Amino acid sequence: PTIGNVVSSLETGIYKVEVEDNLGCTTSAVANITEPDELTATINQRDITCNTQVDGRLEVIPSGGTPDYSYTWYKMPDTTTPYSTVAILEHLEAATYQVKVKDSNNCSWTSNLVTIVEPTPIEIIYNVQDVAIYGEATGIIDLTITGGMPGVAGYKIEWLRGPSIVTDSADPNYNKELEDITNLLAGDYYVGVTDENGCMEFATIEVKQPE
Repeated sequence: PTIGNVVSSLETGIYKVEVEDNLGCTTSAVANITEPDELTATINQRDITCNTQVDGRLEVIPSGGTPDYSYTWYKMPDTTTPYSTVAILEHLEAATYQVKVKDSNNCSWTSNLVTIVEPTPIEIIYNVQDVAIYGEATGIIDLTITGGMPGVAGYKIEWLRGPSIVTDSADPNYNKELEDITNLLAGDYYVGVTDENGCMEFATIEVKQPE
């Protein structure tokens, strides 16, 4: 038992206090000391969609502790100057970030480092076999595509002629979603590549023929 009108540094549990006055009259009361759940948080992350864009996003979602919460984000390697003090960061560039969350009791939680990733540029590399004899359809274009986010399904590829996709061309290789096309007449060929995030890259490729 503890004698006195104030007790501190208590653990969780049920406590009973008895009070007696100088005439010997007594009364008692019971108090239940509780503690909040441990303060923690989760982070939702969205990486940059296309190379050179600034559309990364981070959101910290706290739980436990005692609301209200405050947030302090840092952009690495600077761990002394706050980058932001809101729960959601948008329009982020590729970089590494960290957040510290505090509740109303000044309990704190610090995240691991979180890196917003930027995809590399889509690059269209091509190898051309020109038409061997004037007027024949023997040209070949062989593509190699790198960068971006191809995803499970791979890149979407569209071959074009002129400023728009041709659907009624006599050449059966136009408007084909093929990486490589063959049996080509001489001329300019246009290819558009789209990755899983909707990022696009274009190339103009010339198939030549002898005079």
